[in-house]
Amino acid sequence: MTPGTGPGAPNTYVPLSTGGVFGQSKAALFPVLNATDNRSEFMAFDPTQGFDDDENDSSYTFRVEDIAPFRTPTVRRIILSYTDLGEVDITLTLTGNNDSQQVVSSSASITLGNNPATNKILTQKVDLMLTAMNQQLSINRAAGSGPLSLTKVWLIGEVEEVKI
Repeated sequence: MTPGTGPGAPNTYVPLSTGGVFGQSKAALFPVLNATDNRSEFMAFDPTQGFDDDENDSSYTFRVEDIAPFRTPTVRRIILSYTDLGEVDITLTLTGNNDSQQVVSSSASITLGNNPATNKILTQKVDLMLTAMNQQLSINRAAGSGPLSLTKVWLIGEVEEVKI
């Protein structure tokens, strides 16, 4: 059955992948929050302009890694797989808490990618160590510091073996 031919079907087919927004330009609209005036608005992302925003920083905070109750993991290395879109400077930050419920963190700044870009998926290891509970990884890219497209992230380490 084709769109618009079933009983009670609308005359216009609206693809679900655009969130129900239909337009002739074929540009995807994304709901965003304007941090200046706290208003919600729709903005278009133009993929022909690349992934390097010259005006705004970008960051991503991954979920909290809860290994097991009362176990304290030690992360020793982070492995990043990314699409090489050119050189980019990023900062990786691991944050967690210790037994005294104090927030602890460790950071490393690195450069990924090549100039010129290869458009291949590459892998980079980063030595970054933190022993803490409830660890969470954040990746930050400053405005204009290059394009970033992560494909996978692994936290490598071990967990203490203590009987509860």
